[in-house]
Amino acid sequence: MQDNPIVLGFTAGELSPWLESRFDLQAYQRGAAVLKNFLVQPYGGIRRRYGTKWIGPAYDQESGAVRLVPFRFSESDVLMLEFFPGGMRVYRDAALVTGDDGEPYVLDVPWDSADVIAAMEPVQVNDVIYVTHPHFPPYALSRYADNQWTCTELSLQPYPRESYQLQDGLLVVSMHQGGETATLETESPTLRFTSDMAGREYVLADAPISPQTYFLNRSYPLTTVELPDLETSSVFPGSVYHTYDEAEGMYHFYYCRSPYSKSMFTGSKSPLDYRLCFIPGAFVLDENRMPFEVCGDWELETYGEWNGMWELWRSYDSSLTLNDYTQWQWTCLHSFHQDGSQERKNWAFSGSEDRPCRMVLICKAQSTKPLPAMLCFRLLGGQREYKLRIVSVESETKATAEVLTPYLDEPKVFSTRSWSFGAFGSRNGYPSFCNLHQGRLWFGGTAGQPTTLFGSSVDDYGNFLVGSNDDDALHVTMATSDQSRICWICPARSLLVGTTSSEWTLSTASGSAITATTALFSRQSSVGSDRLGANGVENTVFYVQRGGKRLREISYKLEADGFTSTDTSLLAEHLFEAGVREWTVQKGSNTQLWVLMRDGLLAVLTMNAEQQVTAWQRVEFPGREVLHLSALTSSDSNEDELWLVLRNRASGCVSLERMVEGASFVDGAVSCATDGGAALSVSLPHLAGLEVCARAYLPEEADDTAAGETASADASAATEAVAANSSADVSGAEALPSLRLSVSSDGALDLPATATGAVWEIGSVFTSELQTMPQEREVNFNTVRQVGRVKLRVRESDPSFEYRVAHVARWEQYEPRRDGLTGPYTGAIRLTNLPQPGVAQGFCLRYDGAGDFRLLSLVMEVDTHGR
Repeated sequence: MQDNPIVLGFTAGELSPWLESRFDLQAYQRGAAVLKNFLVQPYGGIRRRYGTKWIGPAYDQESGAVRLVPFRFSESDVLMLEFFPGGMRVYRDAALVTGDDGEPYVLDVPWDSADVIAAMEPVQVNDVIYVTHPHFPPYALSRYADNQWTCTELSLQPYPRESYQLQDGLLVVSMHQGGETATLETESPTLRFTSDMAGREYVLADAPISPQTYFLNRSYPLTTVELPDLETSSVFPGSVYHTYDEAEGMYHFYYCRSPYSKSMFTGSKSPLDYRLCFIPGAFVLDENRMPFEVCGDWELETYGEWNGMWELWRSYDSSLTLNDYTQWQWTCLHSFHQDGSQERKNWAFSGSEDRPCRMVLICKAQSTKPLPAMLCFRLLGGQREYKLRIVSVESETKATAEVLTPYLDEPKVFSTRSWSFGAFGSRNGYPSFCNLHQGRLWFGGTAGQPTTLFGSSVDDYGNFLVGSNDDDALHVTMATSDQSRICWICPARSLLVGTTSSEWTLSTASGSAITATTALFSRQSSVGSDRLGANGVENTVFYVQRGGKRLREISYKLEADGFTSTDTSLLAEHLFEAGVREWTVQKGSNTQLWVLMRDGLLAVLTMNAEQQVTAWQRVEFPGREVLHLSALTSSDSNEDELWLVLRNRASGCVSLERMVEGASFVDGAVSCATDGGAALSVSLPHLAGLEVCARAYLPEEADDTAAGETASADASAATEAVAANSSADVSGAEALPSLRLSVSSDGALDLPATATGAVWEIGSVFTSELQTMPQEREVNFNTVRQVGRVKLRVRESDPSFEYRVAHVARWEQYEPRRDGLTGPYTGAIRLTNLPQPGVAQGFCLRYDGAGDFRLLSLVMEVDTHGR
């Protein structure tokens, strides 16, 4: 008796062997037992994966320590960065960027080993990539041109502290001569110096500032010189000049900061038109003839009768950046004046400076040259922070440090209980990840403070000044009972936070921006995360479960009014037995997650939430192993390309390749041109020991000047020819029948003679294989169901494939000529006589040609009969 036909789709992907008896699952009819080198399409059916194009050899051929980091500034401005121990190279359009000397551009970087390269975590913000590593301080990788990059330690001002509480013991800071170094002595029983702090640890100490009053009941002498005629005279810098306006009865003051020559005269005799040479106003300084140091509260008031125009300026520059304070970047805070022709008015201003700055009073005009006793400027006291880097440790209580924040008037010796070690350093470790959320750059994952996140000020990524304003920096600590370390953060509807025991959100009760007073941690699930980061895909965040053998997704569910976590890898758990080593997301028309396992297995997830497609497949590269992978947007199509680092097992050659949509169906594809049609010997170390498909293309107008005349029978010269022509365009060219050849173990390959101007395209052959779940099964003790016929519905496919049933080792070759089929073929292919059908067996199909194969569905007719 014949049953109804079984129609099989593949939108559930490759399923675990544990599901071979779960006929009740809907995924059983939509899945497969083996799905290798096929990619499930989100609308159903499977298609042979594209091959890869060879880009070039990796820089590090010995260890294969390569890390690819995509750089996306815009849709058309995309680069791939190749990191290796101690250096970085840049690729644009799959070609190495060269320096001014014509050689490949190389940037020196501090990450100097394979383990360090693998553990670094980059996050791009505009033209800067922030890189974190648990054993290195955060670095900023900045691009100024494709061949002009800088890699500098990220400047954090002020530096985040381990604690902002008063300590249980004093720290005594004694400045050395010149103020560049200091001796540190601590009385704290818990905060001690250790030898590993030298060069890697910061101390943040607050020096008390005593109140100070300036100019009260005191006039200010001002030495000025009358400004000469700018048309006929030159003016020398460093002096204050004045002009007198008889109608106003006022002296106007100007400070000359750079030489003025009469040759610069433009027709105007006003110094205001020569701002590069003159500053309008005279600097009114403290008793040391320097700007006032201000940190904390201050106030300014005027009194009495005076005629003049004044301003109060502020600057965050210091003598460390520029010795001449007249060249600093000044900002006017307040302007005030008094005029005797109107009602006389006095002024009062006040403010508070959270970080040290300099202020100066500017007299722009005054009725008298000796400035009268008419103002009072008070500093109300406070404290200023000194940033000190330990350079040597004498004992647990004594060390020598470099002073990194010098001030104009430094205290010689001070003691304070308001001090702390840095949040990042040898004591607490460094952040292992960072990310951007709500305009803040967030750091976390330090060993010393595993449950704390450090957020910068809004839109000021280097500013970690903690304060009471909503846009000030934040230090938020998760209140948990197990002190689980934070492994990753990922922006979503809220800031998702993954720890080793659970998943949380950092948000606010009202859904507003996160501030110091509104930040709220909420537990969402208790699964636990691995330290491999998280990625947002569509409306979901994917992360690796603790232990590394599951890939989960967490997303917001309205019915639960929160985030729920589900196991995406449950039905394909056999692919994850070795654990996840790394993974990346390829976006475009189709979204795919590529996951590299610790044993070298490469799995890919095709997903489409609308169509309920969650399909895992495996990808293999015969004779080669995958070391690393990354995705980069193509500047041509805005689709992501998958970049791979592959090592040939026979030759050890490590190469960079990319999987490009529309490419040929061979791996490591290269192109090289013949020399006048003669036989050619090429060196292909990345394909050593492999079977390759070689196909010659004849241009429509071939002549003796065709590209590639420099190719030679010499292997090294031929290798250069391959590299030079690896992206040769063969579109529109006539293709000769392909050849199957074997590359020797040393990478040598001999190509036959062809017509003049032919271009060879060479790549390794891979096999695509499908095996369905068991469809022939027992109904009862005396009745079985057995597959009798199979119909394949294909689209634009090469119909030359092989097939068998699962328990039979021998493959049968389908002969398309027998049914009058030629490729590419669209339609149905019927297989009516399966070899040795048996009970509880699946149908197998494989294709190892150099063409495309697209399978829409399988229809299997099953007969039920007695045993």
